[in-house]
Amino acid sequence: MSSARRKLVPSPSASPSGKKFREFDSPELAKMAELLSQSMEQQALLFKTEISALRADLTIQISTVQKLISKLDLVAGEQREQKKILNAHDGKLEFLERKVISLEGRIFVL
Repeated sequence: MSSARRKLVPSPSASPSGKKFREFDSPELAKMAELLSQSMEQQALLFKTEISALRADLTIQISTVQKLISKLDLVAGEQREQKKILNAHDGKLEFLERKVISLEGRIFVL
């Protein structure tokens, strides 16, 4: 075969940034290699597009979860404050109940 029929195409094992060229003896092999290279480029582009879409979706979902966690933190904080107030009122109530019992005891003694 003459070298004029040979076509230089990137080797399938070549990296995208540093393409190594290899000669193929058969035009069919050269065409197959070219088609494979194009297919790989299309798949890489599709993969990048899908990854970008997934990243955007994940970012939205993470943002939503963070907002919900913030609300839960606020609710938990409010509940802690309410519990402190209730505990303070319970303490006052117990003190007053003891005082009433004490005063009742004095009345009955007299």
